Amino acid sequence: MLIYLVSLGVVIVGYPIVHMTSIKYKKELYVTSVGLWLFLVLALRGDNIGTDLVRYIPWYSFWGELSWPEIFFEYNQKDCEIGYIIFNKLLYCIHKSPRILLVAVAAIAVGFTVVSIYRYSSMAWLSFFMYITMGLYIKPFSTLRQAVAMGIILLSYKYVKQNEFIKFLLVVLAAGLFHKTALCFILVFFLSKIRISKTYLGLMLAADVVFLVFGKEILTFLAKLVHYESYIKRIGSGNGGGMLLIHISILILVLMVIRGTKEEMGLELHCLLLAIMFNVLALQMGVADRIMVYYDMVLLFTMPRTIRLIKERQMRNLVCVLFCFGLFTYYICIICRVDNSSIIPYQFWTA
Repeated sequence: MLIYLVSLGVVIVGYPIVHMTSIKYKKELYVTSVGLWLFLVLALRGDNIGTDLVRYIPWYSFWGELSWPEIFFEYNQKDCEIGYIIFNKLLYCIHKSPRILLVAVAAIAVGFTVVSIYRYSSMAWLSFFMYITMGLYIKPFSTLRQAVAMGIILLSYKYVKQNEFIKFLLVVLAAGLFHKTALCFILVFFLSKIRISKTYLGLMLAADVVFLVFGKEILTFLAKLVHYESYIKRIGSGNGGGMLLIHISILILVLMVIRGTKEEMGLELHCLLLAIMFNVLALQMGVADRIMVYYDMVLLFTMPRTIRLIKERQMRNLVCVLFCFGLFTYYICIICRVDNSSIIPYQFWTA
């Protein structure tokens, strides 16, 4: 667990150290340094760090050794997206060691996140802090397919903001080739056209109540729709109460801060409301958080922007400290203690 605390230390301590230097490109240096550290920790982990590696590592050789015609035949027999299979095959053609798979996934997951934080976050250190403490950084340790999809989805954020549907759709479809759940992010583009109002907030709250009451039936239908029937038996064994509290706290803060201002945060609020909705579903079945995480990635930009809007410096600092303390408590007491992804204790890769 020490390595993850050190990573948080790199995020927090690295920021003032970089900004005390006389270097011109401070933000570039900071996000690159933190990104490189997170990449190395992820890429150089042992083969036993990450629950799903017991499946992904044998898959690497399985898909790599098949011919291209055989791949498309076997694709119909396996529960795996074609984009990830081709990705495996191409990497296997470069090198047969599954280590190159872990390195490539780490480069995509962390690399796209770092670039997006640099472009869209007004407080890079807070975005990195959230990335770790909200459990988003844990995903690439275990769920390799979704880690790639999450990285690709971040590229679509620009096209939603610029109202470029075709480009947005192509990026989301590309992410869906690695994990089907990424296709749910298409909702963002259409909902972003709806103006946030009290009526809309009320309707979303009502939908959350419906999901809370009829969550089992809804999840059973969705699992069959995307051919995830194997997950039906997990319904009723959900989690996510701690994250729901964090989501609601962020929503209240955002609404309080933008009240009476001309700041437009429609897209960010829609993503937050959708995150809450899928979080409610996750209370019934934990796998629903695999959809929630795509909307959580947008929070990496939403929360820094919201805190920046607080005019009084003392209040801004207080909110920031309280928020970070809450996230750190959640990270230590829930994510690290439960350790669903089997990332503790950390071990380095030995060739």
